Amino acid sequence: MLDQAEWLGVTGLGAVAGFAAGVDPRRLGELLPPRVDHVLIQADLTAVAPGPLTPDAAHDLGLLADVESRGGATVYRISPESLARAHALGWSAQEVLATLQKRSSTSLPQALEYLVNDLERRGPGQTALGQGAHREPQRGAAIGFEDLTAADRIDAATAAELVAALRAVGDPNRISGAADGSGGDEGGEPLFDSPLTTLREAVESGEVVWVGYVDAHGSAASRLVRPVSIVPIALC
Repeated sequence: MLDQAEWLGVTGLGAVAGFAAGVDPRRLGELLPPRVDHVLIQADLTAVAPGPLTPDAAHDLGLLADVESRGGATVYRISPESLARAHALGWSAQEVLATLQKRSSTSLPQALEYLVNDLERRGPGQTALGQGAHREPQRGAAIGFEDLTAADRIDAATAAELVAALRAVGDPNRISGAADGSGGDEGGEPLFDSPLTTLREAVESGEVVWVGYVDAHGSAASRLVRPVSIVPIALC
């Protein structure tokens, strides 16, 4: 329905057009499904939301799981990685279990309880199998080449390809070519996927999203944010 409204010009960029007829939000609310505060956690570690979640429930699920699919029901995937993210933010295993038990209308699978309890036994940078994924440098510490493990290093050929790709992205001709919507590479594909769709969904559902970025010093970082609105910016 929303897609068709945009095709007809009633909406544009997610906002109601100025010439569109007024909408009574009370009547519209009567047509929308009620918000729910629970999910159905299944044995395959998916959590199915039988309707739009309340902001608090969407916040909890956004912290502990990743959205796998949307539609009539939103399906979340609970994984060792998503649980580790919450643990890194300060959630204890007991808090994770209590929140999942509160939000689930079904009993928690034994495998899920094991994964949560395993958070306290694993150290930083370890997978669910207890193997070190990579060494985590201390925050603010300088990293030298000798500090890198063999898994962290890349061979000379791969490094050359990476440098060439970065130079191509920084080519002004390629950037200007991408500005007309034709994409930044030779195949006509954009240099990166737009996050607008994900952000709009998060604004509507009240969910939290992980935002990764590289700062002015070239350091990669990520933040957990709850978008409240999207403001279009005119580019001159």
